[in-house]
Amino acid sequence: MKSPARSRPAHGWITFGLVLCLSACPWAGRAMADTPPQRIVSLNTCTDQLLLMLARRERIAALTYLATRQEISSLWREARGIPQVRGSAEEILMLQPDLVLAGIYTTRYTRKLLEQFGIPVISLPPANDFADVRRHIRQVAEAIGEEKRGEVLVAAFDEDLAQLSATAPRSGVFYRNGGYSMGRDTLSDAVMRAANMENAAAVAGLEGSGFFPLERLVMARPDWLVTSDYKRDAPTLGSRSPRHPVLRALPGGEFVLPGNLTACGGPWNARAVELLAGLPAVD
Repeated sequence: MKSPARSRPAHGWITFGLVLCLSACPWAGRAMADTPPQRIVSLNTCTDQLLLMLARRERIAALTYLATRQEISSLWREARGIPQVRGSAEEILMLQPDLVLAGIYTTRYTRKLLEQFGIPVISLPPANDFADVRRHIRQVAEAIGEEKRGEVLVAAFDEDLAQLSATAPRSGVFYRNGGYSMGRDTLSDAVMRAANMENAAAVAGLEGSGFFPLERLVMARPDWLVTSDYKRDAPTLGSRSPRHPVLRALPGGEFVLPGNLTACGGPWNARAVELLAGLPAVD
C-alpha cells in the first residue's frame, strides 16, 4: 500500500512541468503588448462565435472542440479548418497565445494557470439580454483591437431587430428535455419579448432557468411550445417531456427553434427573434 505522503496529484506533475517551461519558453509570461493580439485562443463556444465575427481568420490560434458542431454554434461552417482545443492548460500554452477568451465557467484551474504565465484571459458571463450581447461584442472587439468592427456588428444587430415587423401578441414557453425552461432574466426571455411573445414561464414566476413542472405549464396556457433541435432525438426519458399529449394539444402546437440561435448571446439571436415573430397568433 502506498503511503499518502509519497503520492502526488496528476495535476501537480503538470504544473511542475509547466513551471520548468516558464524559463525555457520565450513567449511564456508575455504581457499584452501595445499591438493587438495575433494568436487568440477561445475556450468557450460563445466566444468562439464572437471571435469568428470580429477577427481575421489568421489571428485565431484555436477554438473549442465544439465550434464545428451545428447544433451548438451558428457559425459552425466558418469554424471548419481552425485548430481546436479541449481546454487544458498544456495544449493552450503550446499554442503560444497572446490572448485567451473564456467563459466565467471555464475551468478555474486553467484560467488561473494561464494568468500566472502572463497570458491575458478575458472571461465573459452568459448573456441574459440584448444589452449583454452588445456589451460582450464591444468587450471582445476592444480586447482584440477591432473596436470599429465591433460597433459595425452592434449596429447591424440593432438594425436587424428594428426591421422585424410588428406582430400580434402571442404567448409561448421554451421547453427542453426533462421539463427545463427559461423564465425572467434569460436570453430566451429577451428573444421572446423582442418577438412580441409573452413568456408564459416568466409570467408564472420562473426566475432564470430551471425546472418548470408540466402542471404549471398547462395552467399557464401558452399558445406555443417552443422546443429545440439540440439532442431532440436523444433516447432518454427526459426527451419525451415535450412530446406529452397535453403539450401537443396547445393551440399553436410545437415550434422547433434551432438550438444554436439561443445557446449563446450574439447577432445570430436576431434570427431567433425573426422566427418566433413569424409564428401566427392563435384564437
